[in-house]
This record gives sequence, C-alpha cells and structure tokens, in this order.
Amino acid sequence: MKNRSKLIIAILIVCILVVIGCNKNTNKEYIESNELNKEVVVDEENDIPYIKSESGEIDYINIDNSVINERYEEVNKEELQYKVVSYNNKNASQEGQITKVESAEPIANKNYSNILLGYTYASEVNPTSVTYEEAMDLINKVLPDDIVKEKEVEDTNFNKKYIFYSSEKGNFVVGLCYGYESNENNEEELRKDIIVGIDYLKEIN
Repeated sequence: MKNRSKLIIAILIVCILVVIGCNKNTNKEYIESNELNKEVVVDEENDIPYIKSESGEIDYINIDNSVINERYEEVNKEELQYKVVSYNNKNASQEGQITKVESAEPIANKNYSNILLGYTYASEVNPTSVTYEEAMDLINKVLPDDIVKEKEVEDTNFNKKYIFYSSEKGNFVVGLCYGYESNENNEEELRKDIIVGIDYLKEIN
C-alpha cells in the first residue's frame, strides 16, 4: 500500500514538473515569436492611410486622400517631429531609412529622408488637385514656423519644383508636382498653377 502511495505521489510530481516545463517553454516561444514579428513602428505623421477592402485587408495600392485632407485640417505642427520611419529590427541598415536622390538633378548627390508620409500626395499614386497658393498653405501647416526659404529649383525632367528651406529643426525640401490640362486641340498642357503632388524630404547629414 505504501509503495502504491509512493508511486502515485511520484507520478503526480512528474506531471506537475512537466506542466510547469511546458508553460515555461510556451511562454518563451510566445515571447520569442513576438520579438521576431514586431511590426514597423509608425507615427501618424508617417502613417500612409491605405484603403481597406470590405474584408478588412489593406490595399497597398490605393491611398485614402480624405484621411490626409483631414490631417491637414487638424494638424498641430508643434507635435510633429519630422522623423524617419523607425524599424524595430536592430540589424536593419540605415540605408533602408534614407533615400539618396540621384535622379532629380536639383537635389542630386545628397542624402535625404522622406518625412511626413502621412501628409504626402504622391502624384503617381494618390494625386491631389489644388492651386499653387493652396499647396503653399498646406506646406505652411506642417513645416516649422521658423523655416526660411533658401531657393527654388525647377526640374524640367519631372515637371516638378523643389523648394529648399532651412530651419532650427533641420533642412527641408518640398517637392511640388505640376498638373496637366487639355487645351482646345485636346493636347495636354503643363499647368504650373495646378499642383497634383506634394512630398517632403529632410536632409540627412
């Protein structure tokens, strides 16, 4: 009887140890899984508002301009930090966070970071259509109050204007893409008073 009792107790102890061991392993696997699958940390200022399908899946092609329009209306520029998108992966190279602009001659051979992606209208993806004056109003809503315009450069290859600004918070470049309009002969004419794209860069030393 005593031997049987000892056997039962021994079995119970082994079961308890196995359960504890499984819990520890499961917890460890869960933590490791979370570490490996951390998502990109994105602030609202760099959050691109992709449109979601009815099933909830994100459409990485189409962008909801109504969200961007609302952000411009409600923005508090004092809260903007003009940050590059930050990745949790410590092994990620800085090259993945920096854009070297070589194709656009006015800003060639310098390193820039795309910033304010949550306020960007990309002419090829989610074009807007505003007057030049309206575009300047939008720019002033998000760039620092102490910006000083250094120069403006026309890029005829891309039908785009680059405006260079200096500030205590860094040096910025704003890209303005011109629009087109059909003339009487049904030919597209460049319209510099219509802006279809606004993007922001910050110089990286």
